[in-house]
Amino acid sequence: RDSQKIDISYALEWALAKGTRIINLSLGYNRKERLGRAPSYENDDDVESLIYEPRRYWTNEMRRLIKKYGDFLIVQGAGNENINAEWNGLFCAVNDEELKKRIIVVGSMTETLEGYIPGGHSYRKARHSNYGSVVDIMAPGVSVYSTSYYEPYIGNIQGTSIAAPFVTGVA
Repeated sequence: RDSQKIDISYALEWALAKGTRIINLSLGYNRKERLGRAPSYENDDDVESLIYEPRRYWTNEMRRLIKKYGDFLIVQGAGNENINAEWNGLFCAVNDEELKKRIIVVGSMTETLEGYIPGGHSYRKARHSNYGSVVDIMAPGVSVYSTSYYEPYIGNIQGTSIAAPFVTGVA
């Protein structure tokens, strides 16, 4: 939705104007809602609407913000639909090597007992996490104890929105 893009742009502009240089974005993007139906990789209109149009928009928006505010870093969750993160449609879609240096896309991982070594840990991609060449790093995103919107307002939650703050904190 165009209003969502404008809201995100205003929020970024506000944060950058206040001097923020590392921004964590954990944003949902419902492709089905945008299209009014399930998307298809084979449909040229879907590919245009969900990949190429957002890619052009966010590439231009990043260039504008860098020109106005200088250097900054965006850490973004890759999404939670177990699909190629390129379809996420937000900053994952930026297709410019210079701009990609300013974006970290975070997938979600979980601990597993497969290949378990006594005293060590083994990890794998979480079932929900988006994946693909645009994902830069994986972070814990399953059974993370945190606050919640829902009663009892605290508990174990999951998702790339939970994984991204781990990377933001390190950045």
